[in-house]
Amino acid sequence: MDDFPLAVKEAGAFKAAGGATIIDVTSKGLGRDPERLARLARESGLQIVMGTGWYREGWRPADFNGMNIDQLTNDMMTEI
Repeated sequence: MDDFPLAVKEAGAFKAAGGATIIDVTSKGLGRDPERLARLARESGLQIVMGTGWYREGWRPADFNGMNIDQLTNDMMTEI
């Protein structure tokens, strides 16, 4: 996604080959860009499903280990 025109070209090739949906599993802290994914979906005509959640230690927010299950759930639901 760093080269958006290339991403559009590759998404177009995927669609031309019969693809319809891309699942993006990039989690928080790894450079996921929801607005760019939405733009790619619009420009390519593909469905793009964006995941949520956290990656390994070092990429999680500083307060992650202190969050309880309700806080983690709320964070994910807010993002969705």
